[in-house]
Amino acid sequence: MQLTGERVRILISTRNAPRIASRSASVTPLMNTLTQRLIAALPLALIAACGSSPSSTASNGETMIYASSARSPSSIASCLEDRLSSVHEARNGNAMELSVGSRSEASYFVTLTPNGYGSVIRVTHGASSSDDPPEAELRFDVARCTT
Repeated sequence: MQLTGERVRILISTRNAPRIASRSASVTPLMNTLTQRLIAALPLALIAACGSSPSSTASNGETMIYASSARSPSSIASCLEDRLSSVHEARNGNAMELSVGSRSEASYFVTLTPNGYGSVIRVTHGASSSDDPPEAELRFDVARCTT
C-alpha cells in the first residue's frame, strides 16, 4: 500500500498487467451520472414552468411574467408582433409598451424596459375577460422572443 497525498492507492495484480485502483474512483462516476441527470432535467423544468396552467391570481394588472433578456426591447417587440395578432405598440419614456388584443380592451400588456445588458420583460393581464391569444400561447411566444 502506498499513500500519496489524500488518496490511497492499492496495487492489484491481475494476469494481464498490474492495475492501480483509487478509492475515489468509485465516487467519480456516481457524481458524473448525477450531474448529467441534473443537467438533462434542467430544460424540462424550464419548459414545464413556461407551460404551467394559468394562475387565477394573475388578473387585472398583476404580473404574470417577469424576466430579463439579452435582446433589445425593439427586437423583442418586433418578434412578438410577428408571432401574435393584434399587437399595438406605444412608448412611455424609455420603456416600450405592447397591448395584445383589441385596442379598447387588451387581454395582456407587455412592458419592455431597456437595462444595461438587454431588457426587462413584464407581462400583465389586461382588463379584458377574453384570453385572446390563450395564455399558454402568449407565454410560449414571450419565451421564444426573449431567448
